[in-house]
Amino acid sequence: MYIIYDEAMMKVATENVQDGISAYCATETRRRIALGEQAFMNKKKLTGSLSIELKKRRVKSVLWSVVLYASETWSMTQADRKRLEAMEMWIWRRMEKISGVDKISNKEVLQRVTETKTMLDTVIKRKRVVRAFAKK
Repeated sequence: MYIIYDEAMMKVATENVQDGISAYCATETRRRIALGEQAFMNKKKLTGSLSIELKKRRVKSVLWSVVLYASETWSMTQADRKRLEAMEMWIWRRMEKISGVDKISNKEVLQRVTETKTMLDTVIKRKRVVRAFAKK
């Protein structure tokens, strides 16, 4: 499965002159999320018999690095934040093999994997580190 939409997304970003950099950041956020989903689908075969803790480590080391690459430079809108939160929940649901048809709340999914929503917190921490280095 190949996801080819970079040309169309970049065209949207360049045409939207009023938004400037925010249009590019929204495009980059969507692109990164799509790359993360593709990376998860490519790696899911290897997580079959691993314990939940090893699966979580793998997700955080491999997928989060793909999704959050250069996230400290994004100017995120509320919609981008929702997309990142949805991506994080999608990862945990897929890891636990929970179907979208199943009536299981996000809170219950997080309890099953003993996690909290931390993807946005990671982006915020990265932005603070960059700002701290920029002031020096």
